[in-house]
Formats: sequence, structure tokens, C-alpha cells
Amino acid sequence: MCRAIKAGLLLLATQLCLSGAAQAQLSRAWAEKESGKWYFQLGAGQMDTGELNTILGKAGYSVLTRSPLNDMSNSYISFGLGTHGVINGVLIGWELNGLTSRETTNAASTYRVTLGGGYGFVNVGYLAYSMEGLDIYPMIGIGGGGVHLRMASRRTLSFPQVVASPDQAVDLNTGGFLLNPSLGLDYMLSLSGDEKRENGVIFGLRLGYVLSPLTGAWKVDQTDVAGGPQASVAGPYVRLTVGLGSRKSY
Repeated sequence: MCRAIKAGLLLLATQLCLSGAAQAQLSRAWAEKESGKWYFQLGAGQMDTGELNTILGKAGYSVLTRSPLNDMSNSYISFGLGTHGVINGVLIGWELNGLTSRETTNAASTYRVTLGGGYGFVNVGYLAYSMEGLDIYPMIGIGGGGVHLRMASRRTLSFPQVVASPDQAVDLNTGGFLLNPSLGLDYMLSLSGDEKRENGVIFGLRLGYVLSPLTGAWKVDQTDVAGGPQASVAGPYVRLTVGLGSRKSY
């Protein structure tokens, strides 16, 4: 299913972007607009943590990335901020998203493991459809992000114990270059303006798939950790967006 989503999004984004110039000629009303949008994003997605879960399971930890929403072991809640502008049909923007942490313990409950992640993208796309407040646009995001893993003792420690043995917790990180093909749908509820300019509230939907073509090694305090499992923020997602927008017609 994930492969089908990824392939479908890539194909759709490619076709719509390549046909953008032709669509602008067919409907100049779509292109002869400037708009800006600022929005909050909330949704659900997946991370590639299969190998990491396997290693943690062998060490006596329960499945790390189980979602409270369902039983998919690699599902996460995502949240973030984004903005983009459109001039003559060309879309440019950026977004930052974090993934909620998941926590587990070992069988003896002596250690706690927490996993989270996040990423950011610069987005480029094309306004494929714009009519009666509804915008549809394919995009491709270029950026980076990674996974943060923290392992810490659950014992109650005194300050002298921490000073004598400061290795009570360890923070591991891995990350790399990411691509983000996506499809966005926005509807602007106009609150003020005239025939040339509108301002309003944005409600939207975003479907996409984060790709991780290049992933670095695990690190502890900038020191490489050999033999680490594959883990990344790659995977499909769906998000709802809400924010503010403005639109100007020539």
C-alpha cells in the first residue's frame, strides 16, 4: 500500500507539473493571481523504524512506535507550521514538522527509551486548479530531517551518583537528505475584501510521501556509532491544515 501511495503521488506530481504551462494557457484566470497562505498542520504519518524495533525487541523492549490511534507499529502524529505564496501559477514556500515522541521501557523497567523526529522542506509547485476559493497544487519539497533516540535510566539518582557516573543516559541521532512529493488542497473562506483582493481563513488537506534517499550514520555527541539499524522519517502521511490567507487578482 505504501509503495502504491508513493508511486501514485510521484506520477501525479510529475504529470501536473509538466502540464502546468499548457494549463496556464487554457485558463489564464488561474494564473493571473497572487496569493499567500500561512497555516498550522496536524496529521498522521509513518516512519521507517522496522530495523530499530527489531533490535530493541531483542534487547527486551516493547514495540517503540505504537500509535495511540491504531495498531500500526510505525505510525506517528505530526504537527508543524508552513507557508507558501503563488505568483502567476508558480508556488514557493516552506514547512517545518515534528513527530510526536514514543516511549517504552525494558522488561525490568530499569531503562526508558524515547523516539521522535522532525524535518523541514523548501517547497516548489504549481497551481493546477483554482476556482471559487478552492486551490489544488502538486509540490515537491527538498530538505532534511532525522530521528532522535534517547535511552535513560529510570532509577532515582542523587547528584553525587550522576557526577560519579555521568553515563546514565545517551542521546543518539541519525538524519539525512529528504524529498517530499505531495498534493495540497486548500479552501479559503473569504472574510473581507473586494473584487481585486480577498482575505480569509484557510482549510486544507495535504497528502504526501517523505523519501529518504540519503541517510547518515547514528551519532552520539557528533561521534559515529557503527552498526546502527536503518531508521528515518520516511513514509506516507496525511495532514489537515488551518490558517490565514490572502489573494489578489490582476
